[in-house]
Amino acid sequence: MPLSSADTERLRLERWDHAVHGGPFALVNAQPEVSEFVGGGGAMSRSESDELSRRISRHWDTYGFGLWAASRRDTAELIGFIGLCHPLWWPEMVDRVEVGWRLRREAWGFGYATEGGRAALSAGFSELELPEIVAFVHPENRRSLAVTRRLGMVEQAELPHPSRDHTVKILSATCSI
Repeated sequence: MPLSSADTERLRLERWDHAVHGGPFALVNAQPEVSEFVGGGGAMSRSESDELSRRISRHWDTYGFGLWAASRRDTAELIGFIGLCHPLWWPEMVDRVEVGWRLRREAWGFGYATEGGRAALSAGFSELELPEIVAFVHPENRRSLAVTRRLGMVEQAELPHPSRDHTVKILSATCSI
């Protein structure tokens, strides 16, 4: 599976391009519940969303992989991102690779995060030959914790967040999955 794009049964996953994906992504980030457990919580402004979109693009330029733009294959509508990245927000963990997702509210509950997460883990293990992929999840984010369980990830630790007043669960998957 090439890292720049992937198709699953219901999703088209493609390399992030701020010029193409930044606008629709801002609509995703404008939904307060989407960012409840990331960043400062709540809705992101357009400028905050654009900066995040540019960072996602730069990660691809720097590392040759990253978070994919996730679109439904039947409508071509962007529903968010799913993929792999280095957790640049956590300096002590930056050498690890995490699987992550952020989907607009209307896309929740349909299994898209799990479906795309499986594609990301597969690409990470087969193409990048990673021995391990992690997920960093706010302990109250029950939906994301459920996705990690469906992906076969196991909890490693719970550590203080590097810049916020809460902990972060660290879960991992190995290529044996």
